[in-house]
Amino acid sequence: TKVPSTFNRNLQIRVVVERLVRRCGYEAVAAACPPGDAKLMSHIRKQTSRKERRRAIGSEGGSQADAAEFDRRSAGSVARSAAGRTARASEWGHTAVFDDEDAAT
Repeated sequence: TKVPSTFNRNLQIRVVVERLVRRCGYEAVAAACPPGDAKLMSHIRKQTSRKERRRAIGSEGGSQADAAEFDRRSAGSVARSAAGRTARASEWGHTAVFDDEDAAT
């Protein structure tokens, strides 16, 4: 098997630690980590606090024009993805199983 490079290995470790922080909380994970990983833990803490600040600024500072522009841009992609999902024929014939006429009777 191929041995992952140091960068990929560290990235995988960081992803796992970030998931643990989201589920268990920063304090619990920091208490369980060895002192050598203090830099990684502080980096994760700073990243999450930056994300939260940006979310807070974005939610209170958004204008109606920005929201309308976002809706206009995303409407086409939503329609395209919905059309792609519904245009394919069902492999197991779900229309015969979940028929509206049977539910009405």
